Amino acid sequence: MTHTRPDLTGVDAPLRALFGVVAEADRPGDPDMAASGRAMVQLARDHDYLMPRVAELGDTTGILRLLVPERGPRLMLVHRREGEISPIHDHACWVAIAPIVGVETHRLYQVIGSGEQGRLERISEQALTH
Repeated sequence: MTHTRPDLTGVDAPLRALFGVVAEADRPGDPDMAASGRAMVQLARDHDYLMPRVAELGDTTGILRLLVPERGPRLMLVHRREGEISPIHDHACWVAIAPIVGVETHRLYQVIGSGEQGRLERISEQALTH
């Protein structure tokens, strides 16, 4: 993980708490991903803090940037309407997801064949719940 630490001056207490844990967990060669994950879950459970931000997104697909420094860890709140998904993509970095409301479902597919004869076959599915 080893990142430049974001400046947390003026940042809300729940985000300072999360990024404080992330900074402590960012041990060179041995990052404590479980500690970072627990901190994400703790923030996801803080409905008093998050629900006004969820309401900002409303019932539209979108992203609310909660903390996005030029370098280092970032936090965004993402909403997808029911039945919508993101395009297939690769973040090329660590990504942590903690559902606040609803269910985040991840499906992994493999491509069978190619061209017009190709098809996708689901090989796994994982549903993350709050």
